[in-house]
Amino acid sequence: MKKIELQNPLTLILILGFFFSCQSPVDSSEQIEIKESELVIKKSYNNDLIGQYLRIKDALVATDAEEAANAAKSMKNILLNENDISVNLRNLNLIIEEIINNNEIKDKRISFYELSKYLVKALKNKNIETNQGQDIYIQFCPMAMNNKGAIWLSTDYNVLNPYYGETMLKCGVVRDTI
Repeated sequence: MKKIELQNPLTLILILGFFFSCQSPVDSSEQIEIKESELVIKKSYNNDLIGQYLRIKDALVATDAEEAANAAKSMKNILLNENDISVNLRNLNLIIEEIINNNEIKDKRISFYELSKYLVKALKNKNIETNQGQDIYIQFCPMAMNNKGAIWLSTDYNVLNPYYGETMLKCGVVRDTI
């Protein structure tokens, strides 16, 4: 029998890292149980940018394109009616319009990624504020956006992936807290 010699140990590490990047920490022979309550969109959200962003995120987790569009419409109205929002945040309208107007959930998720990057930057720069005492988690899925990875915000530490929904619901990690 021919012995296979590994030329570069880094190759093995990369292959194993990719394989285990979104695996559940439980025994892989077990079925992952997705509780119906994990896919349910909350009944109410704060009527501010972050509240409506979270509503969009939860709609994408549930693969509900119509609810994502409705939440984006609410977010757009907040932007148009707020006087305290900095000029830079008004540029969000283009991204929000894409979420409203795109019919395909895949396209909404791509626009959501752009929205997420924009809001993370705005939160870190203190252009927008969160509710007093509310932790916002920056979460990351290494497989989203064609394996380039993508971030999103959540008020819940437990990962529910808006880029894959039910397909890979718990794929991701918490990267940071704002």
